[in-house]
Amino acid sequence: MGNGKSKSTMLKDTELNEFKNLTSFSNEIVIKLHNHYKHFSSVQIDDGVIDYSEFCALISRQNELTKRIFNSIDINKDGVINFREFIKFISIFINGSLEEQIKLSFNIFSVNNKFIEKDEICLMMREIMQSDNHLKVFFNEKVIDKIVNETFSMFSDDSKCINYENYKVLIQKYPRILNWLKVDLDKIKSIKDDSSNTFKCFN
Repeated sequence: MGNGKSKSTMLKDTELNEFKNLTSFSNEIVIKLHNHYKHFSSVQIDDGVIDYSEFCALISRQNELTKRIFNSIDINKDGVINFREFIKFISIFINGSLEEQIKLSFNIFSVNNKFIEKDEICLMMREIMQSDNHLKVFFNEKVIDKIVNETFSMFSDDSKCINYENYKVLIQKYPRILNWLKVDLDKIKSIKDDSSNTFKCFN
């Protein structure tokens, strides 16, 4: 994964081919994502990696879910996101299989990659809905709790936690749950070279 210390530069041909093979993205997409990545990796310190504050600026969001997404992308757990981690995460939700998407999203929601707690999901959903003026009108605390409780009752053995196998059944039945992590390939293609705008990775 790299040590996360070297300053980001233009991609070499060998690196471009490596990332292309890793993600199945075209050269154009890899370059655009790299330029976008470089912009946000220099928001605070131009060190070639994205720390948590820069990541929040990247997706225009800061909450518990943001922390969990950041930690899931940071595979080597060095506290920053390097470009390999960044592009690999995005590629899973464009070119990855449903199984890969289920595993990654489960890791985001779960506790120690073992199970998803109902109370944690309720807290995250409340936080997300409260930050959106349109959604919070329709999804107050009671509505959120009702939705989560019903879901856990249907797909959990004890109604308090969901393990990976139950979560997999849930997503297979309702794959649209993963839409919030989908990445719009057309938006990637339209990213300007200056990368001055945030890229809405997460809906």
